[in-house]
This record gives sequence, structure tokens and C-alpha cells, in this order.
Amino acid sequence: MPFSSIKKGWTAGPPPAWIARFPFALNSAKFIPALFALYSYSVATWLYPAVLVVANGGVSRMLAVRRWRVRVSQRPFAPTIK
Repeated sequence: MPFSSIKKGWTAGPPPAWIARFPFALNSAKFIPALFALYSYSVATWLYPAVLVVANGGVSRMLAVRRWRVRVSQRPFAPTIK
């Protein structure tokens, strides 16, 4: 099923431990130098690495925010997150 990591990462409970955000962040970071290493800039050459940087960075950020929100909501006397 497509987007299973995104779907499972933003469920009612905490994200599963096997969905680590580090591989997504690393995959996003490895394409940043690839953008600068391009010989010629055209839509055909820079669009794919740019989309990977944005998509993987977004999933990594989503997992980080979700884990933070779950951790904050489980604290005693935690402020209510709406």
C-alpha cells in the first residue's frame, strides 16, 4: 500500500519504532549535494533530486513532530494539544 510509512506514522498511537526518521533524513541530505553537482540545470535533471529532498525531509519532520506530540501528551499535567 502506498504511503504506509506516512499512514502508520500519523496514527492515533505513537509511531511504530521500526519507522525510524533517521533513514528519511539521511536520504534527504544525500540528494542536496547531488543538486549542486549537476552539470547542467534543466527540469529533467534537478526535479527528481529536489522532489526526493522535499518528500524525505517532510516524512522525517512529520515523524519527529508526531513523536514529540505523543510524548508531550503522555506527560502528567501536560497541556492539551488540539
